[in-house]
Amino acid sequence: MRHNQPAPDHGVRREQERPVPGGGRRPGLGWEACAFLAAARVALIGALGTLMPGRLALNEAARLAVAARDRDPGVAGRRAREGVNSEMRRAIVTLAIGDGYLQNYRHSCQEGWNRYARKHDLDVVVITEPIDDSPRAKSRSPAWQKCLILSHKDIERYDQVVWIDSDVLINPSSPNVFGEVPIEKIGAVDAYATPSQEDHPMNLEMAREHWHKEGVEFSRSSSATEYHRNFGLEGKFQSVVQTGVLVLSPKHHCTLLERVYSEYEDKGKSCWHYEMRPLSYEILKADLACWISPKFNMIWQFIRDTRYPFLGSPEGSIEMAVRRMLKMIRLIPKSSSLRMKCATTAFLNSYFLHFAGSSWQMRWVNQTANSLLEV
Repeated sequence: MRHNQPAPDHGVRREQERPVPGGGRRPGLGWEACAFLAAARVALIGALGTLMPGRLALNEAARLAVAARDRDPGVAGRRAREGVNSEMRRAIVTLAIGDGYLQNYRHSCQEGWNRYARKHDLDVVVITEPIDDSPRAKSRSPAWQKCLILSHKDIERYDQVVWIDSDVLINPSSPNVFGEVPIEKIGAVDAYATPSQEDHPMNLEMAREHWHKEGVEFSRSSSATEYHRNFGLEGKFQSVVQTGVLVLSPKHHCTLLERVYSEYEDKGKSCWHYEMRPLSYEILKADLACWISPKFNMIWQFIRDTRYPFLGSPEGSIEMAVRRMLKMIRLIPKSSSLRMKCATTAFLNSYFLHFAGSSWQMRWVNQTANSLLEV
């Protein structure tokens, strides 16, 4: 059973769109000139979008920008090198429901996502209204509604889409996430093989020690099998699909995702990871997983608590009191600069950096840095 109804037009923001037949180009203009005109119009549209949050932006400038890009001979060469079928229609899709999530996306994610999309010839679709607004949907996390996107009227026309949670920063220099994934498979990162299968158990134990010290609630699952079993899902899978980034096909995967939405219930607390356990289980059971580089879904909280645990020190501790005093007399630099260095380093070492449970810390990242030498 499908729970989703087409969202109203004002509930979708399409950041990039391909040119329609017979339109989108000005005869006689080179692609550089087209790109210049598009940039000017995009700036105007961005200003209007700020005044009208949640409304669908005008698409003429986006179409012109894509037309200009398509005339750039470098684009076709890059697609070929990455093994990507340039005839397919592809998009980045996310949900940003509510002013807080939408403003956070605009402030921290939008520019980097659009740069990545332009590089790889992708549209960006931001859904800003609930797909399902039933009482059942309102009683659980909006994260479940990623299971409904593939039959959304603005998504079903694509051959492939990559779902990305709206608390993910994209390093614009990253390779094309679609390049490794056949259309019939679901591209994802194995949560229990990050940063590698060998290092994950040790890093997980380090993170748990830190979480226990800080009083963070978590569900103890020492193995992928236990991770699913704790939710009541039987099986002996050795992997877990991290559902913050998923390469999907509306044609091939819509039924499976909507069945997960219909058949499973939320367990309430965030430590159960909302839709992730049942969706991971069903993807693995259907043998649909195509594992992509862990760099496409690096969890900042995991990196922070294993490599930079000092960033999470409680403000009331004696150590922090001493640090505040030393900062007052300028014997040590402000902690904000240290946080920025650590978060920016993690960003530059990742393709997609996922701030699950700590989205406010996305502001620590200097997204203008192009190398570690600039951190």
